[in-house]
Amino acid sequence: MLLKLFFTAVVIACVWFMLTRRRNVVVTTSETPILTSQALLRKYMLTASLGVVLVAGMCASAWHWLEQQRVLLVSIQSPTETTVKEYRVRKGDIQGNRMVTIDGLQVRFSTEDRVIISPL
Repeated sequence: MLLKLFFTAVVIACVWFMLTRRRNVVVTTSETPILTSQALLRKYMLTASLGVVLVAGMCASAWHWLEQQRVLLVSIQSPTETTVKEYRVRKGDIQGNRMVTIDGLQVRFSTEDRVIISPL
């Protein structure tokens, strides 16, 4: 708890120091500075890089969501029965030893059951 308070005090002190230091700067020239290509690059680099990161994050989220919506065929064979039961399940609905089918049926299986997951 004390570490959090100390860290907060340090951040406040740094911000206060930066703001008071910035007020002392006085611009004496009245003409506007000419931006060179390097200055323009620095000026827009942060905006462009944030835009790229935002678009990449949105693409990764969309790909993950689409991958979780992919329908798979799950075959379960119990060691005591000879029949094989097949279910259509979304990939995101398979969790540990249970799953929820497309129809809303909740299926639990044991560790002894033979489970085969294959694409449709």
